Amino acid sequence: MKTLVRVVLAALVLVAGCGYHFEGTVNTLPRDIRRIAIPTVENATIETRLTSALTNELVNQFTISKAVRVTTEDQADAVLRVRVLSVRVEGAVLSVSGTSSKSRRIIVVADGSLARKADGQIIWRKQGLVSTRTFDILGGQSGQDANLLASLTWVAKDLAEKIHNSTFENF
Repeated sequence: MKTLVRVVLAALVLVAGCGYHFEGTVNTLPRDIRRIAIPTVENATIETRLTSALTNELVNQFTISKAVRVTTEDQADAVLRVRVLSVRVEGAVLSVSGTSSKSRRIIVVADGSLARKADGQIIWRKQGLVSTRTFDILGGQSGQDANLLASLTWVAKDLAEKIHNSTFENF
């Protein structure tokens, strides 16, 4: 029994000492950054539905985490800017006969940066953030459109989470 207790204690010490933590719980931002603004996402693509979806998901992620307060640009210590660079939809899986694709993959690429408002210093920057999602194209055009919209929503949430975690934890 004593051996078991020693093993468990040693494991706890190792886990605590290795820097293990739950994602989204560490804040490596400078101490003077307590309020951030999240303006509307810039979108260099024709997929306009992604603009509001990603902006809303970013606000949601940062609000829920409570690591910083989301506020207006005039009251912010820093401004988070995100730009969608590309949205591609391509065939993902061929049918058994190899002739037609039964699903599509959406691939979204974005850049993000967080700049201190007082002096414009870039605190965080990440280029080439990628999120992908595969969706079915069965059910005619309306089914395909609905699945694409659901995939855009999922990709927006995924990108917002990646941006949030990367901003705080420098991943």
